[in-house]
Amino acid sequence: MGKKFGQHFLKDKLVLDNIAEIVFETKKELWCDSLIEIGPGQGVLTKLIIQEFEKVTLLEVDGTLEKYLDPFVSSHANLDIVRWDVLKNKSKIDVSSLMVWNLPYYITSPIFRKFFVEQSCIWGVFLIQKEVGEKIKTITKQKSYLRRLLNYWYTIEYCFIVSATAFDPPPKVQSAVVKLTKKEKENIDFDRMIQFLEIVSQYTRKTLRKIRKMREEDLQWFILPKELEGKRLQELNRENMSEILKK
Repeated sequence: MGKKFGQHFLKDKLVLDNIAEIVFETKKELWCDSLIEIGPGQGVLTKLIIQEFEKVTLLEVDGTLEKYLDPFVSSHANLDIVRWDVLKNKSKIDVSSLMVWNLPYYITSPIFRKFFVEQSCIWGVFLIQKEVGEKIKTITKQKSYLRRLLNYWYTIEYCFIVSATAFDPPPKVQSAVVKLTKKEKENIDFDRMIQFLEIVSQYTRKTLRKIRKMREEDLQWFILPKELEGKRLQELNRENMSEILKK
């Protein structure tokens, strides 16, 4: 069970209770009454949090898990179960819902890109690979293209580490619970920032001065102040990026 989609099912009751508590705190903090759980698996977290929300949507691609999830339908009028491949389905979701997931780690980045970059969801609580969680923390200086976008728009809280023994079967890596909350809208052109990052993100070891010499035509529409020319992309902070993106 779970091998086809790479699932590792969370079984540790203490970890589940801790995640549920973070979900409840987030709900109170953000006044959110709707929940979307991606990859509910056997519903072990679902049953802990479902009563707190007026509307719950479970997105699960694995049909073999329906026997675990179907009983929730008969006992909860506020619940919908959707057989949905989140990467292939192009439908929009309710971005005001609180999102929760425990997904196979190999699709974490595509999921982040789809829901938190392309669709701009507002908040979420996620169980992801520990290494990925550490790399997307707000205080981390070196970030990839995707993680840099996430940090511009979201406050990322690294909640706690989860041991591999908390899962069945155990993964080969440790996990972490992280919480994303969308920041106040800033005066920054998001599409323009993506355009800039698409040009420079492939040159992580080069300074902006060298990148501009290589891609002068592509970068002619961006301001590169002299005091930033010696910096690499991963060394730029929010203020630096705002200066570069000015029109």
